[in-house]
Amino acid sequence: MNSKYKVSKITQRNDIQFYRGIAVTSVLLYHFDSNIFNYGYLGVDIFFLISGFVISNLVFSKLDENQFSIKDFYFQRFRRIFPSLISFILFVQILIYFFLDHEFIIQTTKGNIYSIFFLSNVYFSQILDYFNISASRNFIINLWSLSVEEQFYIIFPIVALVVSKFSIKKKISIFLLFTLISLAFYWNQIYAEISIFKKLFFTFENFIFYSPFTRASQFLFGVLAMFVHQSKRKKTFFVNNLSYFILFQFLLLIFITYKFDFGSKNIKTAIVLLIFFFLLSNEINFAKRKNLLFSFILFTGNISYSLYLFHQPILASIRNYNIYSEHPINLNFHITNFFNVLTMFLIIYIVSYFNFLFIENKYRTTKEFKLSNFKNVFYIFSITIFLIVLSLNTNGYEFRDKNLKTFNSESKLSFISGTNYISENGIQCINRDSITQSCSFNESDKKIYIIGDSVMSSIVSGFVENKELEAYKIIEFTRGGCPLLINYCEFYEGSSKYNELLGITNSIIILGGQYLPFENNDDFDKNLLETVNLLSKNNIVFFYGTFPGPGVNVRMYKQINNMYPETNQQFAIKEKSKVEKLLLKEDTDNLHVINPIDIFCSPNLCEYFSDSYYFYIDHIHFGYFGAEKISDHFVDNFLVKSFKKP
Repeated sequence: MNSKYKVSKITQRNDIQFYRGIAVTSVLLYHFDSNIFNYGYLGVDIFFLISGFVISNLVFSKLDENQFSIKDFYFQRFRRIFPSLISFILFVQILIYFFLDHEFIIQTTKGNIYSIFFLSNVYFSQILDYFNISASRNFIINLWSLSVEEQFYIIFPIVALVVSKFSIKKKISIFLLFTLISLAFYWNQIYAEISIFKKLFFTFENFIFYSPFTRASQFLFGVLAMFVHQSKRKKTFFVNNLSYFILFQFLLLIFITYKFDFGSKNIKTAIVLLIFFFLLSNEINFAKRKNLLFSFILFTGNISYSLYLFHQPILASIRNYNIYSEHPINLNFHITNFFNVLTMFLIIYIVSYFNFLFIENKYRTTKEFKLSNFKNVFYIFSITIFLIVLSLNTNGYEFRDKNLKTFNSESKLSFISGTNYISENGIQCINRDSITQSCSFNESDKKIYIIGDSVMSSIVSGFVENKELEAYKIIEFTRGGCPLLINYCEFYEGSSKYNELLGITNSIIILGGQYLPFENNDDFDKNLLETVNLLSKNNIVFFYGTFPGPGVNVRMYKQINNMYPETNQQFAIKEKSKVEKLLLKEDTDNLHVINPIDIFCSPNLCEYFSDSYYFYIDHIHFGYFGAEKISDHFVDNFLVKSFKKP
């Protein structure tokens, strides 16, 4: 093996387009119904592997022919990615004004800005767990992978230029080394040792999922698959044996993930990547496969980029619409929903195909970077920027002043616009990285911790403003979509947050959130009991069960229907949830279980407004007056009358 070894350019391979079709179909099915297609997200990993294979062949084949230009490469990526991305962002900015209220308009708009600069993976790592149920309602959560891919495209040609003069053995050795380094990030909590990672990726789990450092191995396995594929043409012994080394690496990955209990997700990822590594390395002739199913999957692969972009906001639109509609559209895979599912598939394919036809395919072959060649893209981009600026500087949908309250002008506290989440010095209190960095209100040795998800964050204002609680230091430690549950979210045993929980002593802890999505998980009962036992060992814990809610977004309902929903009954959970039933058996001097239905419901009905003041700002989160009602109930029934101070 020597430096004369040259990489040959791979011509159009139907099998690669077929694999792209499989990848995007699996992602599409997962986003339709994650309960049935619960590992469909692995389609993204397949995309990364394919990208590594295709791009490395493109770069190295041109380098070996002395025809590579890094400027031309970046231009190729620009014309391939950017026009459709801008078309997509414009599509989303228009949609969100019809389907989101202000909080989420702002969140989505910020995400679009990050996406333009290919940093949406960093943005989403700070605000959203990909596997959280709320991710299904996010219009642009899918863009995280596009950012990771573009980050790879920026770095890879530079690395390729550096190693281009090396022998094939050295090239492979270098990429193997990079692969092992990436896997090291995947296997070990290196994240915890490097402060910049903790600032960019708020949890170890999010670092694993969203980080280009951990995802690099998937691209690099694609690079190595390209070298194996090339070696089979040239009968080179060294590179042929590379496939066996890769097999060993994957088996090692499976062993390590199993041994250290990182979860079955990682094992399945390794298996899927192994399969597609060998599929790409060993080209399969699909020329004679002309059946209808093959043709459809091949067509899907050809428009896979547009499909991947546009399916998510269309599905998210329906899910957000369902929150304020009296006639929700069910998208779960079931025979009774066949018409709904088929209709949505048709809409997704039609929209995606139009984008493919008029945007993606039109610009992917453009030869020169001239304004005249991209004038339509420039117009779309200009309109998009206008809508982004408009979204960030207007109040979006109408908000009821009676639902929101403002702290006095001298306070460092304020509300995040359109929400009941408190911000401190302009920085949101929800989603803080650690307890030690959490927002705190008042100064006192007597402490009240409010811990949970976004629902618990929305009640904090009521406690902060309650005159009876001025003698207590109130500390908010909340994360959207992540109620405190040991071994879930980032609260796994041994993590930094788990250790911080152990440090809370002689305090009041107000705990709760939406545990319903977790109740059917394995070991839920055990983990819940472990959670409350851990916290109540050295503290007094008040656990709030499932909060009732109107089930519709009251503000959005008003916007769409020009009236607030009049029905104020039959919306609440009338029976105690599984969580409450479990914990009531554990009720002790240090653990008190509160049924929120007692706060909002009489024997016959549950109210979500009183004297024209609405307790909720959407379908489940509380406005100020709802938070005030909860804090008053706490003070009257527990703090003053029967609370045994620690």
